[in-house]
Amino acid sequence: MVSLLLFLWHREMSRPNRENLLRFFLLLLFSLGVSPNGLSQEPDDSVNPTQEVVEGEVVEGEEEDTSAAIDLTEEEIVALIEKRRAKRRALRARRNSYVGRDLSREMLAVAGLLVLLLFTRKHNRDQESLRPTRVSPVSPDELGRVLFSFIRSKDTLAFRALFLTGGEARELFGEAGVGVYLEGRSANKLESALKDLAAKVPIGAQYQSCIIQEEICRLQLKASDGQDLDLAVARVALIGAVIRLVSPIEE
Repeated sequence: MVSLLLFLWHREMSRPNRENLLRFFLLLLFSLGVSPNGLSQEPDDSVNPTQEVVEGEVVEGEEEDTSAAIDLTEEEIVALIEKRRAKRRALRARRNSYVGRDLSREMLAVAGLLVLLLFTRKHNRDQESLRPTRVSPVSPDELGRVLFSFIRSKDTLAFRALFLTGGEARELFGEAGVGVYLEGRSANKLESALKDLAAKVPIGAQYQSCIIQEEICRLQLKASDGQDLDLAVARVALIGAVIRLVSPIEE
């Protein structure tokens, strides 16, 4: 519209007379009074038809107005409002579904898992308390003292802990011999060997020393009547710096 007014002003000034100037100012005042933005959007009759501004066309030098409102019917507006209300109701329903939801089954499942976890931890603690501390003797005398105490107390678990483990047997006998070794060193066999050793130790006997001859651990004991006793216990092997029992002596 500014371009149109400039064009009219230029046109009217090209023919300077009072009538044309009066028409120009009247047109300017009419434009300021009618247009919402202070400028009229209707073209003047004096404008050249080739330069007439048609509704919907973009005047050169001006940008197209993209802020115009979309014409909607009353039914379309009502449908749009209902659609937005439905979306809000669905969102509100999803939020409230967790508030009034019955979580009894979920709570019972969680409580059951917690109880099972507590029982499992208690069982593991009980098993660890029953598991003896594995002694790692590095000298014959240290081995002899722990052996003598286990024999007198008939502590089967502690006695078994002095023997080779699966990893140590694999290191000593190789992959082919570890299976045979573990089969021959069963829990029943070691329990029976400990009972035989306990039966050979007289009441009141005292520990004297321990010697290893030809890979056999032998306890030197003194009976209550002063008699010396020589008790062969088991074959031994050196695993690093630790002395381990390999197999009990079978007589």
